[in-house]
Amino acid sequence: MEVAGMTGDRADATSVLLSFSQLLEAGPTLAREAMGQVVQLSWDALVLHSVFHPIYSASHGQAMGVEALVRGRDESGRSIPPPEMIRRAQALGVMEQWDQAVRLMHLHNHSLVQTTARLFLNITPGGMLADDCHAERFAEAMRSYDMLPAQVVFELLETSVQDEAHLAQTVALYRDLGCAVAIDDFGAGASNFERLWYISPDVIKVDRVLLAHAARVPGGRRLLGELVALLHEGGAMVVLEGVESPEEVMLALESDADFVQGFAFCRPGILNGGWSDGSAVLQAAGALLFRRTFQTRSWLTPYIIAMQRATAALRRGVSFGKVKDQLLGQTDAEYTFLLDERGVQLESYPEALRTASILGGHGMPSVNSSWLRRPYARQALETPQSVCVTRPYRSFTTGQMCITLSCAYNSRRGLRILCLDVRWSEAALIEAGCDTVQ
Repeated sequence: MEVAGMTGDRADATSVLLSFSQLLEAGPTLAREAMGQVVQLSWDALVLHSVFHPIYSASHGQAMGVEALVRGRDESGRSIPPPEMIRRAQALGVMEQWDQAVRLMHLHNHSLVQTTARLFLNITPGGMLADDCHAERFAEAMRSYDMLPAQVVFELLETSVQDEAHLAQTVALYRDLGCAVAIDDFGAGASNFERLWYISPDVIKVDRVLLAHAARVPGGRRLLGELVALLHEGGAMVVLEGVESPEEVMLALESDADFVQGFAFCRPGILNGGWSDGSAVLQAAGALLFRRTFQTRSWLTPYIIAMQRATAALRRGVSFGKVKDQLLGQTDAEYTFLLDERGVQLESYPEALRTASILGGHGMPSVNSSWLRRPYARQALETPQSVCVTRPYRSFTTGQMCITLSCAYNSRRGLRILCLDVRWSEAALIEAGCDTVQ
């Protein structure tokens, strides 16, 4: 079943046009009084209606939720952008009532379709703080539609408030109902780490600007993936919104986002029985991601084999000095070194590196340096005998971008970690079709 396009569409069901006062006075009785009818709002010479934008599971391709959005037209039929409507409501001093009426309209119109897809409702932090009783009234409205609180997600918009701690207390009222809480447009406005720490959201919707940046800026893909991983570790599920092209769908999958939303799948529309399936779009992007992952693995294979052979030789008692030439003979292999079980450097080659980088080690002694904080040391200790590969990073030793391969093995003198730095060039890897290291 398809989502109808937004422009010029009208629902098949009959519509009822209500004023704000009529809708707010009806409250929970709206479910009975407008049963089976699409509700629209008449306000300030505008007609407002609901449209819904699906949010898809990146794994299943099905709509796990829909974001309710308001659209408006004036008497001539001209579409009025939502920011302009919000400015009007603020100027008239009715923002709180406007906010509540629009959400009640969305709740009613969403109820016209039998679905398990969660309803995402936008709410301004200021509007949430302005009315402590709204949570209780909304709970009553949900009950009138037999909607479980777990089916509703409140999206906090990116606008700022003076007291984030007070906002967190108010958000708790909605959580107590059983609703989930999302932060919208993370990375824009006040949707930042401070709000994340106060709110501890269930869902974080990452602003489209960050996705667009990842698509066009060298190194952006890695940073997007790192951001998603960080948000996951904070306990939230992640939506990448504003996904508009096949390349951006692939980036969303590559970043390990849980959910995706955007014009690459469909545009916001009125409810017409259900939502389009996102499986085909996701499967095409998945095929592209698989090819890139395979190409990356092929690029890494010679280094992995060289590390396996070197550690086998070291276990037999061959000296580090004799295996280094084999390792540094690999294309773009730049630096090899040996650590003990505490991550302390024992040997390295070349022993001293000359670098033009302002951030290089510049003659600092390598032997006895401690590298246990580095992922390559910890990963090797966690998985002995396996060759581990880091994500790209800037090396303090060389001052250049590199990846490090590492492998822990047992020697006659105890546990040792063999490491190899390989120069990492974004441009070269993009040309080879494998511009990311997982």
